[in-house]
Amino acid sequence: MSLGQWKRTRRHSGWVLGLVVGLSLMGCDREPPPWAAPPGSPPPTSLPSEPWIATSGSASASPSRWLDAEWAQPSAQAQIPDEPELELRPPRPGGLWASCADGFRPGYLGSTPSVDVVRLGALCGPPTGMRPVGPVHDGEIDNERPARHEYDVEAGHCYRALAVAPKLDRMSLVARIDDEVIARAEGAHWLRLEPSRPFCLVKQRGRLILELRGDGAGAYALQLWVANPADR
Repeated sequence: MSLGQWKRTRRHSGWVLGLVVGLSLMGCDREPPPWAAPPGSPPPTSLPSEPWIATSGSASASPSRWLDAEWAQPSAQAQIPDEPELELRPPRPGGLWASCADGFRPGYLGSTPSVDVVRLGALCGPPTGMRPVGPVHDGEIDNERPARHEYDVEAGHCYRALAVAPKLDRMSLVARIDDEVIARAEGAHWLRLEPSRPFCLVKQRGRLILELRGDGAGAYALQLWVANPADR
């Protein structure tokens, strides 16, 4: 080995040794975690219950070796904002609400009003995201005896009433809560309340009264359907 090669090798060895010593010294002043133990000590049986962060330098160099309580735990004064209240808006009229019963005719193959209103419900209920409220109501009506049925309803829901009376050339269905008329529809032989969309209760709640009247006399069947706002 020449003298120049020996000098270059010695300078390289000194640089590597200095780097190793410097790196080792950087870790000497790092505070050990609370679960660290001297060599030969038995292993810890549990971990600390409080969070820990490593700090460098002396203990006085850091305000605390433990996370502040505001960092470690949620603040007691922290308030989770309430979800904004959704405004109930009736669906737009038309579309499937109006066309769901295209081609429907009561009395098909001698069917009864109860069967017809079930058929009408199958056409206009599930396809629009609605479900029945209770069973089908049926009976007889005439000019002196209108049909009247009551239901418990909730604000924030949309409802639709379906009625079939094949022998009535003119019939009307009114929905009201107390003395307030919520919706009204007229038709012949069968109808939907409302014809082009459901009626929605924004703040009204309580007992919904459905009253069916007709010119003449005959058998009828009626059923109420409901949809949650998120399902529309």
